[in-house]
Amino acid sequence: MRRNRHSSGRNRCPPEVILRATEYFIKNPDLTIDQMLVRLNEEFKELKVYDEEFKGQRFGRLTRQDIYKCIREAKNTGLVTLTPQTDLDLAKEIVAEFNLAPDTVHVVPATLRNGHFVAQLAATRVAKFIRERNKTTKKAVWLGLGAGSATLDFCRHLSEKLNREPADCLLNLIALSAACPPKEAKFAPVAFFNLFPQDLVRERIGLFTEPLVKVADFPRVREQPWVRDAFAVKDKTEIIVTSMGYAMDPEDKLVQLLNQCGIDRHSLDAAGFLGNCQYRPFSCDGPIHEQQNDYRVVTLFELEDFKRFVEEKSKHIVLIVRRCDVCGTTKEQALLPLMQKFRVFSELTIDTLTATRLLALKKRSH
Repeated sequence: MRRNRHSSGRNRCPPEVILRATEYFIKNPDLTIDQMLVRLNEEFKELKVYDEEFKGQRFGRLTRQDIYKCIREAKNTGLVTLTPQTDLDLAKEIVAEFNLAPDTVHVVPATLRNGHFVAQLAATRVAKFIRERNKTTKKAVWLGLGAGSATLDFCRHLSEKLNREPADCLLNLIALSAACPPKEAKFAPVAFFNLFPQDLVRERIGLFTEPLVKVADFPRVREQPWVRDAFAVKDKTEIIVTSMGYAMDPEDKLVQLLNQCGIDRHSLDAAGFLGNCQYRPFSCDGPIHEQQNDYRVVTLFELEDFKRFVEEKSKHIVLIVRRCDVCGTTKEQALLPLMQKFRVFSELTIDTLTATRLLALKKRSH
């Protein structure tokens, strides 16, 4: 294969060069790439590199392509991370409006295309909580993971943080549900397990069963071999990370599952179906309890469990609320009752647009 004539042929640059090139790139935005090259080549003209690739030889001259390699390597190694500033004023307004504890709402200025920053902030908060718990108990922390794209983004960011700062971060992972579209298996909680550094994870508990069962059959399903093993450890969970769904969002997984299975939603809709949290439906008045002949998703926790969980000082639930990453639908309509009547979270991380619409909706409802 013909090599680009401008390429240096190097697979990577030495750490000294990566650090300096990144510093120039970030702190000197007025410099052109060519001006950076002049300075870097002058600074490193005598550099000798003692490693496998360069074998003690002089490093040689940098090219324009090397600058971009340095920036990419700085990102991949965690030397540079993008961390969005939160909207403190908007967060304080939500805290005051809904009578929440300080520092429990975090508003991220994310758009439809970079909603992963909402999950990134949640990962930062959870990493801190994990370290604090590890130091206190000297044991691995039980982390419960819900399904969906928001939790997938959360796990990616948390994994990166733990890879960079692995001390005092031992984990036990537990999947909260079994439901996930077969063609979207990457959104299943058990699929997230392999994102984490293997040496930091002590136990992994999956939930493997049919995703949808009749309410009357649910007690029997919970007692089946292997299924009951997951239910047996659910009370050990210390941190839960989950998102939520909106009944009017066509991309919501509970809505899709019911539609694809041909399940009649009449009883749900008659009960005021507004949204769901980990596939458990709720209305503006609280949890919806299906009838014995209705179908439900197999999950470890009920919404009542989440509410009790929040009331325990040793437990923590992080709720990630952001726009649907497919159609852009915001979920303030479904979030409002969780803020007012039936709180199922300890901390909320939310995007700016949803937060703004949530406050507007609250004020209109007075």
